[in-house]
Amino acid sequence: MKNIILHPSQYQEERTSDWINRFFGVLFGITFLISIPLIFWTLSIYWTTLIDGYCLFLLALFIGFSVTILFRKRIDLSSSKHDLPRGVQLILFCVFNSFSFGTIIIFSILWGNQAFGGRSHTTMKIAVTSFGHTRPTRNNDPVPFVEAIYKNKKVGKYYPRYADVEHVDSLKVSVINGWLGFEVVVVE
Repeated sequence: MKNIILHPSQYQEERTSDWINRFFGVLFGITFLISIPLIFWTLSIYWTTLIDGYCLFLLALFIGFSVTILFRKRIDLSSSKHDLPRGVQLILFCVFNSFSFGTIIIFSILWGNQAFGGRSHTTMKIAVTSFGHTRPTRNNDPVPFVEAIYKNKKVGKYYPRYADVEHVDSLKVSVINGWLGFEVVVVE
């Protein structure tokens, strides 16, 4: 058997490559774990009321997939621990990390919208379209609420337990015209 002797410079380069691979692996793992609750929070809060959830979802996938493709050469997917073909590994890796980077980037944009007011911030009143009460549960009594429509999106407000919501005719809302065309509607 022929022994392979590495030149010191080659050995140093190999060690540096291993360190970079390990760093990116840990980074992607952490971002993926962080992104899981962010994804569910997006789908539960932003889907029907504040912004177009499906547009946000697709944009997150696009950004994350693009970032992952850019870094694909820095990531060692040829580990002997994997039995899948390299192409399949790369596809799975891109899909998983599209959620990670996409959601973190998008939530940075959304946070910027709310923290810094986006491009413009206007206040308006919109007419109430419906009112009602939440379903009672074992621990909570029904809570009255009113709903209004802003650009085909429902926005609502909960009131104190015994409030007379039948006489509420309008809702005062703040509309933040944020980055990338996203509007955040906050009921005051």
